[in-house]
Amino acid sequence: MKTIKINLYKFNELSEDAQEKAIETNYDINVSFDWWEHTYEDAERIGAKINGFGLDRDQHCELQLTDDFKNVLQNIIKEHGEICNTHKIAKMYLTEYNKAEDEEDLNDLENLFTRDLGREYAKMLQQESEYLMTDEAVKESLEANDYDFLENGKIY
Repeated sequence: MKTIKINLYKFNELSEDAQEKAIETNYDINVSFDWWEHTYEDAERIGAKINGFGLDRDQHCELQLTDDFKNVLQNIIKEHGEICNTHKIAKMYLTEYNKAEDEEDLNDLENLFTRDLGREYAKMLQQESEYLMTDEAVKESLEANDYDFLENGKIY
């Protein structure tokens, strides 16, 4: 029989080098699951559906409205804060909606709005992805999940 004794450390107990190694080897810890779900749920709350998205050089968001155009505009104004670009876009399009003269104008506005809203969601998804892989976010996750580490920074 053999007995092996291993010293385990919490993230904040590791040396600076070991902390850096732990962050470096776990950079994708926050994006190895469906991290985008809350953004999809946000879109659903305002009356839209995200059918897919791409990041980086393929940055896009496939978006469709699932509720009436005017309802989506009003939902965004109600749900999203005034500093949010989606709120600003919705206010602008609601003004244009109220000026529309016929169904063709409304259809054109809805198409432009859907495109612009999709671009904003694509930006949000890109920013969230980038943040989740920062040293700060990785460190927060490693600490919040209370992992044990070997002295070299490897999760035990």
